[in-house]
Amino acid sequence: ATEIIDGITEEELYQQYEDGVTAFVKNNIISGVEVDAETEAKFIELGKKIFGSMKYETVSVEKISKDEYDVKVSYQPADVFLKYIEYINLESQKITDKVEAGEYKGTVDEINAQMENEFIASAYTLLEQAYTDMEFGEASEMEFVVKVGATELYQLREDELQELMVKIMRLDEIQD
Repeated sequence: ATEIIDGITEEELYQQYEDGVTAFVKNNIISGVEVDAETEAKFIELGKKIFGSMKYETVSVEKISKDEYDVKVSYQPADVFLKYIEYINLESQKITDKVEAGEYKGTVDEINAQMENEFIASAYTLLEQAYTDMEFGEASEMEFVVKVGATELYQLREDELQELMVKIMRLDEIQD
């Protein structure tokens, strides 16, 4: 991209990527869970591995106008987050079984803290396992219109980029 876009550096593009992965992890994986900085950093690094393993490629590019291109992308959806949800549900059931068996001791607040700590401790390992176990589906295609934006950078519409992310990670198949 730095070769075809004036005024952008590899560092700026990499920072955009970093910011995007960090936002995804914070908003979708650890959202609503209190984690320390070290645990957050571990989740972000694993998020980068997950994003880096996604399979997609540009199939064709057709110039529509001076500032617009029609771009077809082939992608293979991954089941990493479907597996993660499955593993999280199993872990939640284990914790519920422990509660019912009286394995946690203390006040209600202390028991809740013990449950939360156990859940958080296992969540990273479960996401790592889902990443290891990840499988890819049949290739599909998606079409985008890429335009030169106000900053003279080529841009996708945010909703189209979001749609690709949802499809490639099969997020649309996850229920609440």
